[in-house]
Amino acid sequence: FVMGDNRDQSYDSRYWGFVDLNEIKGKALIIYWSWDPNDWVRFNRIGRLIK
Repeated sequence: FVMGDNRDQSYDSRYWGFVDLNEIKGKALIIYWSWDPNDWVRFNRIGRLIK
């Protein structure tokens, strides 16, 4: 099961279904951009490592 970075508007496993492990090409390590329509850019999240 994989989930997109934009939970409310991503085409991810909730849309496509489960993904075989051999189809996964990489792993997200860092937050490159974080935006919230109500708060605009969330600068405090940009560049943070994903745990």
